[in-house]
Amino acid sequence: MLQLAPILSNGAVFQRNQEIRVFGAADAPVTVTFLGITLTATPVDGFFELAFPPQAAGGPYVMEFACETRTHTVSDLYIGDVILVSGQSNMQFTLDETEYQLPDDPTDHLARFFHVPRLECENSFDNRWSPMTAENAGNWSAIGLHLARALRRERQVPIGIVGCYQGAAVIQAFLSPAENEKFHIDPADKHPDHTHERFALWNPPSTLYHAMLLSIVPYAVGSVVWYQGESNTAPVEATHYGDMLRAMIAEWRTLFRKADLPFVVVQINDYENAFSQEGWTIVQQKQEEVANRDDLVALVKIADLGQHHLIHPTNKFEVTQRIFEVIQSF
Repeated sequence: MLQLAPILSNGAVFQRNQEIRVFGAADAPVTVTFLGITLTATPVDGFFELAFPPQAAGGPYVMEFACETRTHTVSDLYIGDVILVSGQSNMQFTLDETEYQLPDDPTDHLARFFHVPRLECENSFDNRWSPMTAENAGNWSAIGLHLARALRRERQVPIGIVGCYQGAAVIQAFLSPAENEKFHIDPADKHPDHTHERFALWNPPSTLYHAMLLSIVPYAVGSVVWYQGESNTAPVEATHYGDMLRAMIAEWRTLFRKADLPFVVVQINDYENAFSQEGWTIVQQKQEEVANRDDLVALVKIADLGQHHLIHPTNKFEVTQRIFEVIQSF
């Protein structure tokens, strides 16, 4: 038996200048050949992992696998920059939902999107790398798409966007059980999204950590963009948000094996109809405090862009311009 992690599939983009980690499930030693290098890993408890040395941008390449009598080839591989975009609905918000009209044909074979499946629904993008085309651009995360286009223009290397997000998700869903044990908040002091029947599938603590995040760990990424917080704006809960965000950043740096992994935190926009204006403001303050205490965490403020009547502002192009400028500064 040989089963690669879904992110290790045709069309994958690997992060340049970092280890290229290959992993999955197997019942016998796995031999992998890539760029003229052959490595072998013996599974432990049914899982294997190996790492190829860092490489400069380039492609296309193939990767060949052998496990006893079974062979498998993954093709159309490139090395460039990989950005993990995560959070809740404002990161999930698609280009079509913004009603933004792209000024030109977005088709770009070297801008690619990998969508980690959400628990609530299936998507044609799920668990595969898709190059950007005029036909599928509207289904991309709007921020992911605008960011990929900007980075492609500026860096002239392949760009891979990995989308790991879930609308109405609380931050606790993205934390491991060990981290969640550190935060004891009375259920009565939590935002209603924790227990809302529509969101009960994914908001129990650590649900998305297990169901989504771990499926891509330890794939190498160059930076993370985090846009979340609206569902943690109950006032008492909001006072813990900074500590939870710091814990998540530290945990993800460990999981993705990059102690200096940069994070871009999009500060939640002002919202006129917030569940609690007090809690909303506290989350904004905590996001800023986290950025101020970590040189590799940058805050993107967007309140001055307006649309305070919308829980999902449609101005994602303008928001992404600011994200892009920050990522370029790392």
